[in-house]
Amino acid sequence: SQDGCTTTTLDCTLDDGQAKMVFSAENSCPKPATENQIEELTQMLEEHAKTNHCSCGSRTGTTTTPAPTRNTNIDGIFITGGSAGRGPASGVVTSEVFIPETGKTCSLPNADLPDDRSSHTMDTLGNTPVVCGGKSPWTVSSCLHFTPTSASGVWTNYATTLESREIHSSWVSSAGLVLLGGWHSVSTEMVPSGGGNFSLEGNARSACAIADKDSTIITGGEYTMKVVARYNLQGHVENLPEMTQGRKEHGCGSYHSGGTMVLVVAGGQDYDYNHLSSTEQLTMGGTAWTTAKSLPRTLSGMATVSMNNQIYILGGGNDDYNWRAEIMAFDGEDWKEVGQLLKGRSGHAATKIVTTDINCD
Repeated sequence: SQDGCTTTTLDCTLDDGQAKMVFSAENSCPKPATENQIEELTQMLEEHAKTNHCSCGSRTGTTTTPAPTRNTNIDGIFITGGSAGRGPASGVVTSEVFIPETGKTCSLPNADLPDDRSSHTMDTLGNTPVVCGGKSPWTVSSCLHFTPTSASGVWTNYATTLESREIHSSWVSSAGLVLLGGWHSVSTEMVPSGGGNFSLEGNARSACAIADKDSTIITGGEYTMKVVARYNLQGHVENLPEMTQGRKEHGCGSYHSGGTMVLVVAGGQDYDYNHLSSTEQLTMGGTAWTTAKSLPRTLSGMATVSMNNQIYILGGGNDDYNWRAEIMAFDGEDWKEVGQLLKGRSGHAATKIVTTDINCD
């Protein structure tokens, strides 16, 4: 066919010593060709065979292959809340979705948070986004979930935390969602059950957590600037090599190279609240962090998501209180801009989702 998704072939075969012409058609079009269209293509092939003197007997028939089933699932990154300036009126309630495959971003008007929320966490539990905590008094102990994960989804109450949670970390364990640390806390808790709590080795507020199977690796933090510590559901497991640059409010994630997990940290703020652009990475089993390609600008307060063996950094702010909208991806070699948020923001949260009806077309 003209669009190249329906193809026909003409073969000469021997059947009990008699030459026969066999026509076949393979149809991979999103909308399968009709029998009449297949017959028209067959007749065209017959005319071609006669014109070029390649007749080899009678036609044995036409076979068609149905169009393959197409996967309608769409991988996206769901972004919520944050701040877009300084002062009490800077809070953001809007939500966005970024589609890495197309580089497109779109808003979800029905997915606005009921209250502005920043310095919160967001994770995906069974493909359901869950936000917890935040700076404001009305969000600091609140967890909401977004159901269904579609354009028609809405936010409803999920849990009330045992302690106030802001600038904390989170981890989806095999037993459920675990919230770790926060503004004045070294405690942890599982929501919504409230169980499974243990204490962190230090106050790791403004840290960044990287999931690793059934453990989490907490990098940096305001009082643990260079510390990299692994925890499981029983508590502290081990300390990994310290980062070269102490940092907080940074981005982090992981990718795999040759089957080995590689940890990455980028940006953030140093001890004196200066914004950073540096990137470091640690190959699991290694003894030291190494310098990688820096971010194109200083940045902190960004949201990060690891997916498709890349680390995505979304938004963030810098020394000039300039709230950024760039979406960048790190593939182990370099940072590349792959999209734009609709609204520059900092202190927001993001998580991977799978949807069938949000494609941002």
